[in-house]
Amino acid sequence: MEGEHQRDQILAHFQEASGIDRIEECNRILEQNNWNLEVALNSYLHNSVRDRPRQERENSPRRNIHYNSRSLVTRAFGMIQWFRSYQPQTTIGWIFYVTTLPIRMVVDNFSSIVSFVVSFFAGPYRPAITNVDEDMSSYKREFEEEFGAIHPNFFEGGYNQALAAAKRELVFLMVYIHSPDNQESKRFCQRTLTNPNVVNYINENFIFWSCSVKKYAGYSAFRSLAGSRHPFTGIAVLKNNKMSLASRIEEYLEPQPFVNRVKRVVENNEAFLIVARDERNERALNQTIRREQDEAFEESLRADREKEEKRQREREAKERLEKEIAEREMKEKEMQEELKERRKKAGELVPDEPDPSHSECVKVAVRLPDGRSLVRRFLRSHSLKYVYYFVFADEESPKEFELVASYPRRVLPCKPDEFEGDPPSIGDVGLGKSETLFVHDLEA
Repeated sequence: MEGEHQRDQILAHFQEASGIDRIEECNRILEQNNWNLEVALNSYLHNSVRDRPRQERENSPRRNIHYNSRSLVTRAFGMIQWFRSYQPQTTIGWIFYVTTLPIRMVVDNFSSIVSFVVSFFAGPYRPAITNVDEDMSSYKREFEEEFGAIHPNFFEGGYNQALAAAKRELVFLMVYIHSPDNQESKRFCQRTLTNPNVVNYINENFIFWSCSVKKYAGYSAFRSLAGSRHPFTGIAVLKNNKMSLASRIEEYLEPQPFVNRVKRVVENNEAFLIVARDERNERALNQTIRREQDEAFEESLRADREKEEKRQREREAKERLEKEIAEREMKEKEMQEELKERRKKAGELVPDEPDPSHSECVKVAVRLPDGRSLVRRFLRSHSLKYVYYFVFADEESPKEFELVASYPRRVLPCKPDEFEGDPPSIGDVGLGKSETLFVHDLEA
């Protein structure tokens, strides 16, 4: 409902400023510009000026009547406005004020009639739609040329931007609409608005936006604030999450009375900003708490993930180790089985033991590394490989070994080699009837 009311206001301002009678056409232009009044008016002006012939625009009778009318009555209205807004300051001033009261009433009626006649023939004064930034920069330059560089800090941007900034920063917005034709406005700028105390107070407590009513930015703001007289000062504040006009000051005031009036407005409306600041702080606190909670939750999830990943790595490492151990044990078992099978086959290859009375019989004693001795008889014609098979067939003998004779000490070539053929016979290496050989463990 609030959004519809705001759109109705924007539509009314746009229709009044553009002069378009058809509401459908106004709605179409505003929707094309996202209901931004200034952008929509600038767009409409640009298109209408581009589509309209220049000669036709320059020869417009209404344009000539309007500006000729304004040039003729500007000074008259300035005097009338001064006379109507005269405020006595001394005893003589009060005497003048009382004695001229009947004349003042006549002047009021006369000015109303003249305003009606001028507006009837020339139409209500409406400045040309121009760029907001150009309006603001030219107004500041003109203001400083006439009144000097000491003034409140002008907000750089349009009226709507100033409203948004005040809402965002939770401060009061002061709006001053200047009328160059109004003597009281000039006096207000010369004596009050450029007063150092007033300037300091405004800069410390307000966002200050100002423009001339002769420029479209100032004219639009003046209409939006329902201004009726000059000098015009409006104070806006955030109420219920919407910038609302808290007070209008439509008269000339000296510096201290002006500050006093503004202070009363601030005091009466400060509570709205306090509530808004508290709500914003509470929202910020809640957001901070939620963010910290989310961060703590994410940290907890991260720690849980790391713990789970660590446990998973440990499980995988344990499984790998167990698998390696199992594979190693399996391999060792297979090697043991293979070695056992080789020893068995080696024992089967050893020829039968000859009779001790055989003339070629040789008794061989073999000392193992563990101190045991293996004794067997062989024939001198038997190859040394059978002695090797005999020793290898023993389950406690080394897997890789050499046979060493004592006198003279020498290594006997007893291990079979498929490339070099069978080793020499026992007789070929010169062993006697009884020999003692030693096993040298090559893996020890």
